[in-house]
Amino acid sequence: LCTYVPLCYGCGLVLCNLNLPHHACPHCGQSFLDNTCRSVLVARILEELRGQVVKEEDERHRAVEEACKVEGAL
Repeated sequence: LCTYVPLCYGCGLVLCNLNLPHHACPHCGQSFLDNTCRSVLVARILEELRGQVVKEEDERHRAVEEACKVEGAL
């Protein structure tokens, strides 16, 4: 199921990841989010994205450090 908008608020259709939150419901045509909710959702997604980027940078940094340690041990 979609983690951002799991059900259509108009008809109750269960939504999957193919139904993007900025589109309308494929069954009844109702918009998933009003402008306020959309702004909150965008902020949430951007925060999740920032967190993922930081996590990937940390992992990359650790991998480089481990490679340097292994190289120094040889």
